[in-house]
Amino acid sequence: MGFNQWMEKMKTESLPTYNWLAGKYAKHWSRAFFKDTALCDMACNNICEAFNAAILAARDKPIITMLEMIRNYLMTRLVRKRA
Repeated sequence: MGFNQWMEKMKTESLPTYNWLAGKYAKHWSRAFFKDTALCDMACNNICEAFNAAILAARDKPIITMLEMIRNYLMTRLVRKRA
């Protein structure tokens, strides 16, 4: 079902809700009008840069070893933050 069909169904089930939503811009509340493209072409930010720096020693290891090193790093970090 499309956006208009759902709106018609809503009109039959709850006219006050339909009227309230019809008075708003659909692009502000309806998933049908949300953009799914990135607004920025830059793939990195400070969080991923910091994470990549933290796991630098593990990145050249085999996958299981790398994941274990990252798990250890994250567990240690969480304990330090909690303390």
